Amino acid sequence: MSPEQAAGEDLDGRSDLFALGCVMYEALTGEPAFTGSSASALIARRFIHTPPSVSSIRAEVPASLASLVERLLAREAVDRPATAADVVSVLRTPSSTQAVVSRPVPLVANSIAVLPFVNMSADLENEYFTDGLTEEIITDLSRIHTLRVTSRTSSAQHKGSVKSVREIGSALNVHYLRTGSVRRAGPALRIAAQLVDATDDRQMWGDKFSGTMDEVFDLQERVSREIVAALGLTLSADEDRRLGARGLVHASAMSSTCKRALNSEGPM
Repeated sequence: MSPEQAAGEDLDGRSDLFALGCVMYEALTGEPAFTGSSASALIARRFIHTPPSVSSIRAEVPASLASLVERLLAREAVDRPATAADVVSVLRTPSSTQAVVSRPVPLVANSIAVLPFVNMSADLENEYFTDGLTEEIITDLSRIHTLRVTSRTSSAQHKGSVKSVREIGSALNVHYLRTGSVRRAGPALRIAAQLVDATDDRQMWGDKFSGTMDEVFDLQERVSREIVAALGLTLSADEDRRLGARGLVHASAMSSTCKRALNSEGPM
């Protein structure tokens, strides 16, 4: 659905070209151009999110083809090709129709993506909290020099994804994935976390952590340290100290902080 269709505005063929751009983007990159945790969030992304260029994900895609997809996904219809004939004309040029060879990319050793926790409660406030907890663990693991950690932005694109572990690992070029869920009922908190080898879909470690909201940072640190242990990494004295460092923000403010950050991106 194009932005103008989602907004209930007048449509023409350029709205269909936007849909074609979405299909071409996913066919070329293996990733949807827009993702969201709900239908409304998915639609809202069309107004505030610009997908990474095709060439930044697949360097072997011809520049003219990547540029065409970018034009097809333009928010404003006036910035897209005027007609389907214009699209065909670009596709018929030799630089756009040359074969795109898919080459397997070797996964980076000691690399991990911390996927968003699944919120096991229907409470929207808990959704913000689980996103905040995910970001805190990413920050923890990023302090380890021998571990490459995928950014929150890249990991968040796979929130609610139905893709296999191997597909997500390949898309993010990481060897390991941290998956899990969070259940919160009043002050009680339960975190389930797993470490999965993305090359063979093998669970290397998994555990459950129970406590209260007042203990959330201790639980967070325990999850991070268990991941480090499961990966067989040795922390330096400085890394060990920083892994246990605590900010000045109270635990109850975590979800509010994340909520403000999300709202600053635009209406969802």
